[in-house]
Amino acid sequence: MGSDTQLFLWFIVSAFGLLMGNSLRSKYLRLQAHGQQTTGLVTSVMDDTWFTFFDGRGIYYHSIRFVTADKQWVTKSYWQLSSPDEDNYREGQQVDILYNPANPEEFTVNSSGSGIAAYLLLLSGVAGIGYCFWLIYQQL
Repeated sequence: MGSDTQLFLWFIVSAFGLLMGNSLRSKYLRLQAHGQQTTGLVTSVMDDTWFTFFDGRGIYYHSIRFVTADKQWVTKSYWQLSSPDEDNYREGQQVDILYNPANPEEFTVNSSGSGIAAYLLLLSGVAGIGYCFWLIYQQL
C-alpha cells in the first residue's frame, strides 16, 4: 500500500473516530444535563462475541425495558463491550437508566461507563490525525 493511500486511510479512520467520539460525548453531556432517571429491566441478553477484540472483549446486546415519567413504555436494544468473564448484565437484572424526556429512546445505562467510550474515541481520533500530520511532515 502506498504512503498516500496509507495517509488517506489513517485520516479517514481518525476523522471518523473524532466525529463519533464528539457525537457520543454530546449525547452523554445532554443526558447528564437534561436526562431523567428511572429503573429499567434487562429483558434479554444476546452474546454477539463471534468477533472479539481488545483482549477477548466482544459485543453483548441487551434488550432493556423501562417506563418514563409520563408512563410511556420503552423497550430498546443496548450494546455493551465487555469480556465474557466480566460482570455483564443478566436477564431480569434491574439497571439505572438515564433517558432523554423529549426522546425516551435516547438513553444510557448509568453504570455502563458510556462517557468513557466517547472520550476514548475522541482521544484516538486526535492521536490518529496527529499521526497523519507526522506522516506528512516526514514526507517533506
